[in-house]
Amino acid sequence: MGSQVIRAELVKKGPLAGGAKLRIRFSEAIESAFGLTREVLAIYLPYEDFQMRSYEASVAELNISRGSVTPDVILIWAPDERLGPKLAEWGNLRTVSIPFQLDSANSFGLIDLLQDHIHIRNLFEVTTPVSGASFFGRRTVLQGLRNDVMAQRATGIFGLRKAGKTSILLELSEELLADRVLPVLVDLEALPSPPVDPTDDLLALLRLRIVESLKAQNLRVKELAELPDFPSTMQFKIAMQRLLRHLDSDGVRMLLMLDEVEYVTPNGQATSAPVELPRLAQLLAALRSVTQESTNLSLLLAGLTSSIVESGTLHGRPNPFFSWARKVYIGPLEQGEAAELALSLGRRMGIFITEGALEALYEASGGHAYLYRHLASTVVKTLPVKQTNRTMGRRDVLLALTGWREEVHSHIVEMIRHVEKFYPAESVLLDSLRSDPELFPEFAASDVQATRHLVDLGLLEGTAVGGYRQAVLLEML
Repeated sequence: MGSQVIRAELVKKGPLAGGAKLRIRFSEAIESAFGLTREVLAIYLPYEDFQMRSYEASVAELNISRGSVTPDVILIWAPDERLGPKLAEWGNLRTVSIPFQLDSANSFGLIDLLQDHIHIRNLFEVTTPVSGASFFGRRTVLQGLRNDVMAQRATGIFGLRKAGKTSILLELSEELLADRVLPVLVDLEALPSPPVDPTDDLLALLRLRIVESLKAQNLRVKELAELPDFPSTMQFKIAMQRLLRHLDSDGVRMLLMLDEVEYVTPNGQATSAPVELPRLAQLLAALRSVTQESTNLSLLLAGLTSSIVESGTLHGRPNPFFSWARKVYIGPLEQGEAAELALSLGRRMGIFITEGALEALYEASGGHAYLYRHLASTVVKTLPVKQTNRTMGRRDVLLALTGWREEVHSHIVEMIRHVEKFYPAESVLLDSLRSDPELFPEFAASDVQATRHLVDLGLLEGTAVGGYRQAVLLEML
């Protein structure tokens, strides 16, 4: 069918010994239909009992060759009658493992095989943070964050839930490893809630995550490993200072990223009267101190509320982060970024997306990263699998809207409730906007900072006459 083997190589040792590695270049028609732009790796094995270690070795070979072959598709042949079920059971969402067993009597067996495995994917259906080939857009934000890290400037990135903050942290981490920057991501959401003091748990969590990251790169852990399981703030600070000096002599920098920072601010407390936690503020002050005193530690904060860098006090003490970190808000995707995401993922599923469909996806979701992916995923589920040239048109998007809006309504409600919990002044503005839109301009003028927050979060949009209107996210309520 116009395809050809570009290269073949026998494997003489290792888990794939006795087999062969091939690179296949499919015809232009097949590449176009299935979104293939490079050669595809094929593994041929003589084993009648294909085993897990052979599968893992095949995927490892794909990862090694990732820069020169299609990064998420691998063809595997073995004379094992259960090859298909085994690959289906052992496979993962990142890699399409295709049992390359064809019926020579069926001229279109290759097409059927690729349809059954590539067309069945739904790359838009992602519920966890993404990075690498699944990350799109935000290049300006990433470049700014990278500059901040290399210049040792503290930064805070803020945005709605599921706006893509954690994905940005993961993508930044991957890109900085090449610069000998050790990324350490600490999620604060699991910490105990006030009135329980989370300081001891946070210290233990910081120590654990930093040690894990150091070990993953075969770097020194002695200073932190010798600490008790629940060290004091001063013990932790001294150990970090000593560790950073050793890392600096080896040319290694560290980036400490604190995600979901709203959980260490008073706004999110469930109690009627905020509980002051001076030990927590002391620990955060120690982190700032270590950052400023070292030459190879950078700090990055991420979460919903920017009060962590805007409030003068924190838990009864001067806020160590007040006006210290540069603020970056993660709003909706730009229309061009959203189109790049849709077209790229669509190609990898063999789907052509029309200009009208791109416009409809963006208009309906407002460009919110999670909603945009979710709507695209919903539409993909309606497209036929057994079709060579699959197309997503505007009509496909419009037909899916009613059911999709009902499905995501609870997610949007939860997003807004989260804003109301951690942004009390902004919550009042939202209530006034819903109850009396005509009087909203007066409320907006009375609290310029709160209004600015709502705009930065992507909940309000400016109008041509200088006023404000609800963004798509609020309209969907």
